[in-house]
Formats: sequence, C-alpha cells, structure tokens
Amino acid sequence: MDYIRPFEKKSIEFLFMKRLKLILILYVFAVLPLSAQEWSEPVNVANGHAPAFVIDRKTGKLHIVSITNVEGGGVLYAVLDSVGNIVTSPYMITNTLGDTGKYRFGPAIDL
Repeated sequence: MDYIRPFEKKSIEFLFMKRLKLILILYVFAVLPLSAQEWSEPVNVANGHAPAFVIDRKTGKLHIVSITNVEGGGVLYAVLDSVGNIVTSPYMITNTLGDTGKYRFGPAIDL
C-alpha cells in the first residue's frame, strides 16, 4: 500500500510554499511595475507656497489656494480641470494679509 509518510508530507508542503513565495516575489517585481501608471509633466500653476487643495465632486475640478510674496503678498486662487488644464488663471484674493500684515496660518479651502 502506498502512503505518504508524515515527514514527506511536510517536505511537499515546504516545497509548495517555497515555490509560491518565489512566484509572488516574481509577480511583485516583474509584473506589477509593467502595469504602473506614468506621471504627466508637472503643471506650474502659480509661484506660491503652502498650497491647499480641494476637488469638486460634481465637476472634478481642482481648486488651489497658496500663499505668495509676489506683489506685496497674499493668497492666490486657481482652478484646474480634471486633466490638468488651467481653467481659472491664478489671481490674488484681496484682503488676505490680516490686520497685522503677516500670515498666522496657511490658506485653507473648502467647497
């Protein structure tokens, strides 16, 4: 009568797990990088820093506010569509310097 001895069963399971690990490693390092998306070229929206972003769920447009030191400083506002085209050119939002003329926090935005 043929039967598998207990130690043989363990070695068959060990070989199976070893092969499975090898297949998973090959998949992660060989297949997944081929299906990765590529980044587009960067889009320069405005010369500012400390940006805040929000996406309009209805239109997919990206609304951006950022602090700038250009023209005396203030907060810039711009809008991009879902593919990265500038819809609204950056413009300065007035009266954003506060009473002291200095920033206390970065800009924030919400729709």
